Amino acid sequence: MHKLYLYIAFGNFEDDSPYKILSSRIAYEDGVNGKKISQIQLLVEWHLRHDGSQSKPTYFNNKVLRNKCPLLLLDFYESKLKIPENLQ
Repeated sequence: MHKLYLYIAFGNFEDDSPYKILSSRIAYEDGVNGKKISQIQLLVEWHLRHDGSQSKPTYFNNKVLRNKCPLLLLDFYESKLKIPENLQ
């Protein structure tokens, strides 16, 4: 009996169209002179492909998203704002 494994790849901007940003996180890495460098990473969900498959959500740093899909990034940031009731 054969088992069929479906490999679902992480999404990318060459083959996929971004749908929305699901979440964010701060990533740290070692920099020069032992200083930590931080960057904002955002998890992108993708539209279905033409063949019906969907890529896995993928993390990108905010600089990439500013270039590739600035309106999606803006929508995500706006969704995180808390507006006082008297200003709505």
